[in-house]
Amino acid sequence: RSKECEEGMYLSWTTLISSTLIGAVLLLIQNLVLRLIYRDVFVHSKLLILFNFLFILRMVIPFEFGYTFTIKSRYFLPIVRSFVTKPVFSLFNYEIIILYFLICIWIVGSCCKMYQALRNYYALKKLTNLAKTKGNLKNLTGNRTYTFKVITGIESPAVVGIRNPVILLPDYQFTDRELEFVFKHELIHISNFDLFVKYFYEFVLVLYWWNPMMYFFREQMSQVIELQTDEKVVECLSKDEKIAYIKKLTKIRA
Repeated sequence: RSKECEEGMYLSWTTLISSTLIGAVLLLIQNLVLRLIYRDVFVHSKLLILFNFLFILRMVIPFEFGYTFTIKSRYFLPIVRSFVTKPVFSLFNYEIIILYFLICIWIVGSCCKMYQALRNYYALKKLTNLAKTKGNLKNLTGNRTYTFKVITGIESPAVVGIRNPVILLPDYQFTDRELEFVFKHELIHISNFDLFVKYFYEFVLVLYWWNPMMYFFREQMSQVIELQTDEKVVECLSKDEKIAYIKKLTKIRA
């Protein structure tokens, strides 16, 4: 290492590999914990949220720090380094190595992924703006009002927008009690800033579009956020109300 690396933090292709490996371990542990929940073993959602936080933090900050202890790789990383630093051809007396091609593919892929994400977002916003407002409701503390709309084509309730969130409902015939559950569920999403977390992760996904682990984690992260929200919805409900809420979930998420 250079003196600067030993005193601060540094980024290299080897730190990206180590971050990916650490992320894979966190992802595996979280998946195992989720399996316990699905087998009716009680696990608090805060533990799963912690794994979400650690995973995203490690992928956003794939650095190594000078004060950490680094285990040297004697076989795997030297082979990878030898491959990516292999010259392909020379241009103006400058050697072009495989790593440069990989970086170019990375940048082009990120640009395409960003375009796709923005296109999908603005398409949903346009659809939301065209839909007629069905009503308004106050948040859990009663100090802010949100709009809700009914849109044909979506399968489950959702929230769109960060500054002015709008609750979207599928074109179902909900009972008054079911609507109460739905609104409370979506309002908790808003108060927990879950939409901000999901948008931020989409940005992280733009950077790591080439990593299949990131797509798997997105699905897992959504499950954890829904579990946390469901816990807050049912914490003050009676046994009969909890059964009614579960039936509502089965109806919407089936």
